[in-house]
Amino acid sequence: RLDVSRPRCSDWEKNHTDYRRNPPALGGAFLRHSAKTIREKDFIMSIYTEKAVALFREGYNCAQAVTGAFAEQFGMSQEDALRFSEGMGAGMGRLRLTCGAVSAMALLAGLKLSNGKPNDLTTRKEVYAVVQEMTKAFQEKNGSIICAELLGAARPKHETAQPEARTAAYYQKRPCVGCVEDCAEIVEQYLCGTGEE
Repeated sequence: RLDVSRPRCSDWEKNHTDYRRNPPALGGAFLRHSAKTIREKDFIMSIYTEKAVALFREGYNCAQAVTGAFAEQFGMSQEDALRFSEGMGAGMGRLRLTCGAVSAMALLAGLKLSNGKPNDLTTRKEVYAVVQEMTKAFQEKNGSIICAELLGAARPKHETAQPEARTAAYYQKRPCVGCVEDCAEIVEQYLCGTGEE
């Protein structure tokens, strides 16, 4: 299924081992989708999941965090990925539609698998199939792909285009870090060839 002429995630990991030696601090406990509190010592993450979570905790939105963690491996600079995916955050521009991290998985599938030709329905079908599989995996784990539903009671009462300040309370009341983590793991499984598909 994978195009071996393109760089695989493991190729990038071999050349960027400094990130594993100096992983980002994850802060205190936060709530996952199941409302189960997870502490730092319980985390066993891959380099890509660590990178995605670190980007989110730096202040990038959910879509940026996932695309930024993988972009270079799929042929795009991290800077360009962070710019082109920003509008997908918070369920597409804070509209609370499809989760930005889920949208990022679809963007990455295109980067990894598409040849960008308008009449090539073979790669388009391949991209669509992988997007459907990844989305299903996320939905099975989290119950929804809709930002508003994932946020539940943590959804802001008055929606505007203004993003919320990133505070400790922000991270504790929202499932977003867990969504970013789940999507990074799913991207690894389906687009990097790790784990079972």
